[in-house]
Amino acid sequence: MRALFLFLCGVLASAQTPPYRVGGDVTAPVVVSKTEPQYTPEARIGKIEGTVGLELVVNEEGVPYDMRVTRSLGLGLDEYAIAAVTRWRFKPGTKEGKPVPVVANIEVNFHLWVDPSQWHLKLATFAPAHDVSRAVLIKAPYPHASGRTDPASVSVSFDVNESGVPANVQVEKSSDPKWESEVIALVRDWRFDPGLKDGRPAPVHATLNFARGDASPAPAGPVANAYRIGGGVSAPTVIYKVEPEYTNEARAAGLQGTVILFVVITPDGRATNIKVIRPLGKGLDQAAIESVQKWKFKPGLKDGTPVPVQATIEVNFRL
Repeated sequence: MRALFLFLCGVLASAQTPPYRVGGDVTAPVVVSKTEPQYTPEARIGKIEGTVGLELVVNEEGVPYDMRVTRSLGLGLDEYAIAAVTRWRFKPGTKEGKPVPVVANIEVNFHLWVDPSQWHLKLATFAPAHDVSRAVLIKAPYPHASGRTDPASVSVSFDVNESGVPANVQVEKSSDPKWESEVIALVRDWRFDPGLKDGRPAPVHATLNFARGDASPAPAGPVANAYRIGGGVSAPTVIYKVEPEYTNEARAAGLQGTVILFVVITPDGRATNIKVIRPLGKGLDQAAIESVQKWKFKPGLKDGTPVPVQATIEVNFRL
């Protein structure tokens, strides 16, 4: 009830004071408490990973409101990102030292730590006709991981017909034509609850962007006994997170971005063998490492037993 009250206060405040944008004597809000977003069942089935971008206003009490999606993922994750950020709290932005409503841009990350050699979704969009609900993914078999980690991407569009089956599958774009037939075959085995119009099944157009591989492969190291995710090995799950600290050098330079780390999550839920595979610089790489060293995980499992598992982790730095 208190969260709802603060949220409504934020909405009422917006009608009285127009929000400022960061710059000049207006400082940015800073996150002080965060609720991690949940995965929707169909997003987990479809193995979609990526980032939802939100623009919002943080009021004088540090409460976010007036949210809109600026970068979509689909399969319900946009809505779940908004639901999570509604519960975040901020140190409010200021103008001339006084708290004021300030526009902020937030990135909400969704990760399943899919094996880099396996296809997975990066974006799912649906374009139902007027008065037609969107189709819902219920089955998404993927082929076994190929072992290849060279980057590849394929975007396909199709109609989910009245039986929930993809029809008229076409490639919109691809990084290399040699992958197109593989992804088309993959999609044809997917199944959906079809869209509905007046309670009756109706076709819905869909576009799915697939990716595989990582442009920055995991570095070599003492990880020979660690498993890759997939093939009966489940992914670790973050259960406790410490936010990284900005370095003065990076803050002065206005540096923002994402550090990507390769890690091995041990059976007791610790991150070890940490290596930077996408750096930012100005001390933020080390700050990311020091932060993740303090994280705690529910370990990955093989045949129900905790095992060491290889994973990649994104650590975001935003001013």
